Amino acid sequence: EATDGVDRVRLLNFVAKRAMHLTPLEKHANYGRVNRRLRAALVALVWRQALEHNAVESLRLPQILRADETCDRLAMDFSFASLAGPGCVHVAQGIPPMLRHLQLSFQDCDDVNDLAVAMLARRLPKLLEILELDFEDCHGLGDP
Repeated sequence: EATDGVDRVRLLNFVAKRAMHLTPLEKHANYGRVNRRLRAALVALVWRQALEHNAVESLRLPQILRADETCDRLAMDFSFASLAGPGCVHVAQGIPPMLRHLQLSFQDCDDVNDLAVAMLARRLPKLLEILELDFEDCHGLGDP
């Protein structure tokens, strides 16, 4: 516990690119950037669980993820998940604008259909260089 304050000072100064022993600044542009990055990383980790509890929209996960303008790589696995209703819409809405590498797995998601894939395609960032999509056993795709 005694090191919590010291750790806080060091971390804030590190983020602000200042000497570690200085009193941290109250505000710094990097604090906001790091906060958005951490929130987005947490969102990517909990999205699946939120999906299973119908909480993606109420937790504002797409907005939080999309707000991370520093995110250039994202991998999310929705294999075997139910993406019925707005599930695919939320995924598409959450794609960060500066992505260069996107990896999404929808293996065995029967709720994924041609319309959902088209929606994802429309939301892909212009800077995207690498796109990896897994639609194995998605029976809602293609000709009926």
